[in-house]
Formats: sequence, structure tokens, C-alpha cells
Amino acid sequence: MDLNVIGVVVGIVGLFIAIVQTWISLRQYLESKKLPVITEEPELRILRALVTEIRGRALNFYKTAPYYRPALNSLKERGLIRQKGDKYYLTEIGEKVVRKHLADFLKRK
Repeated sequence: MDLNVIGVVVGIVGLFIAIVQTWISLRQYLESKKLPVITEEPELRILRALVTEIRGRALNFYKTAPYYRPALNSLKERGLIRQKGDKYYLTEIGEKVVRKHLADFLKRK
């Protein structure tokens, strides 16, 4: 096979890969812009408290503390967390929101 042909094929494949990567990045960026923006500290603390809780977390303190109770209710109403029994879990959207929040926070450091 001629080296020129190999070079052209490699160039075309590389261009295709670059286009796909750009498309994926653009899609992720646009998707992240659709996510709710959480700026209230009590809500952010609750979301961060649930990040690694695969089996859920009781959040007893958050349920009873006057400072956190409105935030807990707000997150439930907006579908960012869900309650099953006495435990709370991040929803898929909640997980995306907290992931974006943490990524943005770590970029600033």
C-alpha cells in the first residue's frame, strides 16, 4: 500500500475522531446548562452529604434542624433527591448537579 494512501486514511480517521469528540463535548456542555443551579449553602451541603451514599442516608439532623428543613424539602420538590422509607438518595439529576458543582469547585482550586 502506498504511504500517501495510508497518510490520507490516518488523516481522515483522525478528523472523524476529533469531530466525534467535539460533538460529545458540546452535547455534555449543553446538557450541563439545562441542570438546575444550586447556590444555597444548605442545599449544597445536603447534596454533598448524599454523594457517596449508595444505600441512602437517614439525614436525621437535616430533617430536624430549622436551617436545613426548607432546603431538604426544596431538593425533594425539585426532584434532586428522593426519600425511600427513612433514607434519602440522590436522583439521577441530583447526581449530575452535585457532580457539576464539585467539578466547578475543584477547577477554582
